Amino acid sequence: MKRNPNGYGTIQKLGGNRARPFAAYTPKRGPRGKAKRECLGYFESAADAMNALSEWNRTRGSKVNYTLEDLYNEWKVKGYESISRSTADCYRAAWKQFESIKTMRVREIRSGHFQQIIDDLRGQAGYSSLHNIKLLAGLLEKYAMSYDIIQKNYAEFIELPPKKVKEKEIFSESQIKKITEGAKNNILQSRLILILLYTGLRITELLQLKPSDFNRETMTITGGIKTENGKNRTVPIPEEIQPYFLELVDEGNERIVTRNGSPVTANYFRKFYFKPTLDKLGIHKPDGSDFTPHVCRHSYITTLRKNGADPLVIKKLVGHSPTGDITEKVYTHVDLDMLNHAVQMLKKK
Repeated sequence: MKRNPNGYGTIQKLGGNRARPFAAYTPKRGPRGKAKRECLGYFESAADAMNALSEWNRTRGSKVNYTLEDLYNEWKVKGYESISRSTADCYRAAWKQFESIKTMRVREIRSGHFQQIIDDLRGQAGYSSLHNIKLLAGLLEKYAMSYDIIQKNYAEFIELPPKKVKEKEIFSESQIKKITEGAKNNILQSRLILILLYTGLRITELLQLKPSDFNRETMTITGGIKTENGKNRTVPIPEEIQPYFLELVDEGNERIVTRNGSPVTANYFRKFYFKPTLDKLGIHKPDGSDFTPHVCRHSYITTLRKNGADPLVIKKLVGHSPTGDITEKVYTHVDLDMLNHAVQMLKKK
């Protein structure tokens, strides 16, 4: 066998009756004179082993021999900067599930290794947790591809169990009547819940509203968060809640909803406004458990659909994107009259 140049590495034929008798080794190298060589793999022929050694030399100094843990530690430095804190926390939790393969070289990991993690967690972890594992694996594989460590994103072939579609929970008519009576009896928290019910706003969207977001002439608010379609959308304020809304605006605080003049957080609203008020009014799910504030948004959408509001207008009101068969131009030109007409359907029986 022809001798390789110094510092190139070696091919060695191993003894015994082996299916892959040829081993490819990197050159001896190490800090402070400590020699160490790494086996790149075992091959059926000397030519295959030489090809592996040639590829290693071609990419020498790159990340070709990174373990999954090496890759993750490098990726996360910048990867977490471009996503929200909550998403980063989800990925950190997902990373804990890679324990069984984190020391493997990235170039040796295949779809089956990722799939085994998912399969082992079936019945133990929820769909969102499994989905986050697949997303993180995909991000790491994509990062590896950008450095030519791999040529294919093996995470794309991960199969997740079917997602269980939960039926959206909504308030019943009798429960809405209780909240309405609470508002009439001057219970501030009932009025805030009623505002959520008649606007379809998320909690955070309501709590971030400022008096400047309110147009007294058109009786509308402009606000919204989360998506491009959700931001800065116009939402009419139905007659049923206009007096309550005006009272809040006329208090002259920095935010429309405050506690002693200070902003209210979403967690505080859930813990001290929403749940205690529903408990006081005797409003719970059929199984006796507690509603979450998002039930107001679900109830808003369901009522509009049940009473015949245009699906396109509903999407505009709640900040959802239009479906694929509706052009963005048409969606953008949903006017105020159409929005007002839709919200009038909230009071239809």
